[in-house]
Amino acid sequence: MSKNKKKSRIKTIWAVMYVLMIMGISLIISAFAIVTVNDVFALVSDNDRSVTLVFSEENTSVKEAAVALQDSGIIRYKWAFRLYAGLKGTEGFDSGTFEIKDSYDFGQIIDTFNRVSNYQETV
Repeated sequence: MSKNKKKSRIKTIWAVMYVLMIMGISLIISAFAIVTVNDVFALVSDNDRSVTLVFSEENTSVKEAAVALQDSGIIRYKWAFRLYAGLKGTEGFDSGTFEIKDSYDFGQIIDTFNRVSNYQETV
């Protein structure tokens, strides 16, 4: 085998490895983006369940709300909720009782938290 053929074969192998590496990285990034976008926009929800969250503190932080939402199974990624709330300019939420549905996207969740809770217990 001549040196030119050998160099050509090595270049071809490197080119194929490079293309496969780029495709693999693209596939991983695409899968991550699809899962995250589905969480942010609630494109596909498993069921139509509701969760009642109670914020007893007057100024519940976005971080505390994100933890409560993740613990209740409404969202998967609290970092994405915190980022979304930060981009929307939300710093915290008032106290109250809120009913959040599994099908709500992040914008609807934040809008629900920003509404004044009209829940009152009658004794």
